Order: sequence, then C-alpha cells, then structure tokens
Amino acid sequence: MSVWILVLFIVIFIWDIINIKNKNKKGRYFSKSLLMPILIVYYITAAKHISIYVIAALAAGFLGDVFLLNERKPLYLELGIASFMAGQIFYITSFIKASAGINQIPLWCLIFLIPYVLYGVYNYRILRNKLGAMKIPAIVYFAVLILMSFTCLAVLVSGKTQLIPAFIGSLLFVASDTILAYNIFSSEKEYADIYIMSTYAAAQLLIVLGM
Repeated sequence: MSVWILVLFIVIFIWDIINIKNKNKKGRYFSKSLLMPILIVYYITAAKHISIYVIAALAAGFLGDVFLLNERKPLYLELGIASFMAGQIFYITSFIKASAGINQIPLWCLIFLIPYVLYGVYNYRILRNKLGAMKIPAIVYFAVLILMSFTCLAVLVSGKTQLIPAFIGSLLFVASDTILAYNIFSSEKEYADIYIMSTYAAAQLLIVLGM
C-alpha cells in the first residue's frame, strides 16, 4: 500500500510542476496543498516506528505550502516562515530522538558548523539590503534551518548511518529555501518555482525516507 501512496505523491508532484509551468495558480492550490498530507500518509503506512515529530514537521510544511502560495503578501510570507520554522524545530527534535543509543556526539562535529555559517553569512551579505522588514525573521529562520541540517549530520556521523537520505534531504531543504529567498527578495526568475518545488519535494521525501 505504501508504494502506491509514494507513486501518488510523485504523480501529484508532477501535476504541481505542470501547474507551475502553465502558471495555473488555482490548480496549485490543490496540487501543492496535497503533497504534504500524502507524504504524511506514506510515512504512517511505511514507517516501522512512527515519530509524532516527523508528522508535526510535515503538517507544518503543509501550512507553509499553503501560506506561501501568496508569498508576495507580507502577512502570508510571515506565516509561511513561521510554519516552516516550526517544521525545522520538529525535525531537529526528531533527529535528536533518533540519536538514542549514541553515548555522546563528539565535539569535533562542531567543525561542520563552519561551512554552514559561511554559507549563511555569504547569502546574508548579498540579500541584507533587500530583506527590509523581513531581515530579522529571515536571519532567525535560516539559523534554525542550518541547525536542522547540522543536527542531522552530527547524529549521522555519530553512528546513525540510516540518516544518510535525511541528511541529503536537509541539504536540499537549504538549497530550496535559498532559491526561494533570492526569488522573493532579489529578482524573480522564470523557472525558480520549478527549482524550489523540485528541491523542496525531494527534501521532504528524503527526510521521511531517512526517518
């Protein structure tokens, strides 16, 4: 059953990409909004041990998807950021829970924070004059996003190798939100939404597969 749910997720994703290409915003209210609920059902039917935090993260992603259908409106953008921030916190919690059985995460893992911080600072320097009133929310969200990916990596290198798909997904999440930030605050690109949704859908799916 879970295989067919996964196939349905892929079909809905393709439908969403077609809606993006055809600039069918009304259609996207259905296609984009269906992705996370279907992924929740897939996770529940496929996982041996269900984590409420993963389900909560996907539910937060659903809310973020809906709000960001109107990302050009400040209130909806703020609600979208808040929803996805909650989702990242739920993922951080789920990764920490997944570290059960690990005696201690080694301090040398902190060295992996360096490229994350450099990446964040680099993109902030480019976008800082264009963020306007969203400067603080954007900084806080990106910090939480980076922490989510770093937490996954730290648990992974400490022995939980099953998190490899989840870590790849976390990197794709960072990539997706980076493209989204440039598309909203810098200059809108013709195919940006396709890149955003492709990396985002793959990110959520890989995290679920890893968990």
